[in-house]
Amino acid sequence: MEVLTKKPQMTKKIIRKDIANKVLLIDPDKPSWVTVSKSMADILCKLDGNKTVEKIVEEANSNKNEDISNKLIAGFEKLYKLDIFMDDINCNDIQSDILSQVYFNLTKKCNLKCVYCYTRADINSNLIEKPLSFWLDNALQLKKINPQASICFTGGEALLFDGFWELAENIKNNNISLSLITNGTVAKVDDVHRFKSLFNKIKISLDSLNEDINAATRGIGSLKKTKKFIDALISIGVKPTIMVVVTKKNLKELNDFKRVYGNKVFMVYQPMYVMGRGIDNDILGLTASEYYDAIEMTKIDKMKEDKMKRNFKLMWCGMGRNVLSIESNGDVYPCHLLHHENFLLGNLNSEKIGDIWLKSPYRKYSVDNIEECCACEIKYFCGAPCRARAFYVNGSILAKDPMCPDFIKRSHIENMLKS
Repeated sequence: MEVLTKKPQMTKKIIRKDIANKVLLIDPDKPSWVTVSKSMADILCKLDGNKTVEKIVEEANSNKNEDISNKLIAGFEKLYKLDIFMDDINCNDIQSDILSQVYFNLTKKCNLKCVYCYTRADINSNLIEKPLSFWLDNALQLKKINPQASICFTGGEALLFDGFWELAENIKNNNISLSLITNGTVAKVDDVHRFKSLFNKIKISLDSLNEDINAATRGIGSLKKTKKFIDALISIGVKPTIMVVVTKKNLKELNDFKRVYGNKVFMVYQPMYVMGRGIDNDILGLTASEYYDAIEMTKIDKMKEDKMKRNFKLMWCGMGRNVLSIESNGDVYPCHLLHHENFLLGNLNSEKIGDIWLKSPYRKYSVDNIEECCACEIKYFCGAPCRARAFYVNGSILAKDPMCPDFIKRSHIENMLKS
């Protein structure tokens, strides 16, 4: 067997975590990880590249038990497939610095007035809106920068934008990937086939399937309208994403979505942000530990494993690097959650989107710039998740995300142990 002649070597920086009857070994630089038994961990932590697998197995199995030898060899074969050793020839990959998504905040108007709305959107907004031609021009400019880039319609409520359908059709006709964030209440059931043909992803905000609980954060009567839209999409084969803001109001109702919809929808949960109207209603917010417990109670995946890639360095949350957000008046920000004067990058009335992106200072930022994160063993797995949350809670985008370690790190470690 080819594996028998290999000389595995573990990095000297390996982090060992003995948890219950398992051992989690983390290589923070690759980055990679593996969960093994205590006896296997004892073997792996001593590997310096001087012995072949055959010799290692021979020494570990002095009684020459064939079953034990086969299990050890199979274990090394699996470990090589996971690229955990320093002698693996596979090259590490790193997060790209290509602009891959732009939020089009088409309007600041919204027919709802959610108690935690980060934009403080409402139906009476008087913020200037750009015409359809403005958005289409910028969509075409984005395609020149990156033909694979995607656009997300949002707001306010994007469906209130005059020219919504014409703009969506023009963008789609230019083969640009398009997604939508909506509250679903003004969407017409008769238009579901248009939604299906134009949008690659449809994300719908909803907090509970209980009218009273949903009404407490999103408004009386909104549940029935939103659910009608979700059900209509499902009926024609669309699998929409339901986005739930978890607060003290709905934390015990989260299981209802799984019970009612099963695998017919994608689910995205996030804690309430203390920004926008959330500042006025911060009493509804959860601590990191409370949020962890709420998600744990529902048996929902807290940090999906497919987001944790071996040998891939996630360097940054994406703000100003892979992501930009355009306000309805043409102002450009590094993130749709950071429409704040401190982060204004430029305005498309006088500049091109490509030029604004190229001068974004955040393209060079990384998790290594965050003092409280730079020494963390999982920093390249999480990439310092949300800089907006860090800014609004801790006062700086270079502060630690307030959801860490009690939610973020805890959840990553838990998923590593499961894998």
